[in-house]
Amino acid sequence: MLSDTLIYETLDLRGTETTALPDGLKVIGNMLLSGCPISRLPFGLEVGGNLFIDRTNIAALPPDLGVKGNLYMRQSRIEAIQEGLEIVGSVDLQGSPITVLPDGWSVPGWLSLCDCPIPALPENLTVGRDLFLCGSGIVELPQSLIVARDVYLSETDRIAIRADAQIGGVVVLKLDSGGSVPEARVMTAEEYAVKHRSITVSQRRSLTMR
Repeated sequence: MLSDTLIYETLDLRGTETTALPDGLKVIGNMLLSGCPISRLPFGLEVGGNLFIDRTNIAALPPDLGVKGNLYMRQSRIEAIQEGLEIVGSVDLQGSPITVLPDGWSVPGWLSLCDCPIPALPENLTVGRDLFLCGSGIVELPQSLIVARDVYLSETDRIAIRADAQIGGVVVLKLDSGGSVPEARVMTAEEYAVKHRSITVSQRRSLTMR
């Protein structure tokens, strides 16, 4: 049960039946709502650490949401990320029904879209660390994409890599070996493009964000 205060050091509501939170809520540290039946985040929410809304019924983020850490939305009901959402850390959308990301979106940390039905990446997407696309609906990496480190794909993914897409690291291809420990094959973006007959990529290893 929440008290009357709107400011908390850390707010951990995992395993509770919380369905609503007050507008104007501020959490200095992490806020954990994993598995709660809540379907809406409050307006004016500010989180100084990480925000966990994985396995919730939340389908949209408030336009004035402020998160200073990572945003974990795995297996939530988020279908779209609105324009203007500023991210400071990493974003985990694995297993969510996300289909739309805003053009020009910048994620300073890593971005996971594994097992998401999203059909295409937005133009001018910038990812400051790794990009995870295993099992996603992506069929092509756009020409304007910038990824500072590695791109992770699964063995069954067939993704065309457009010329001039800037990938600072390598392509890590996860293999379905049937064992308890997943295996992976590492190759350059050019090698992946040739192997899968996709468009040759121009790798840039001197990205300033690396």
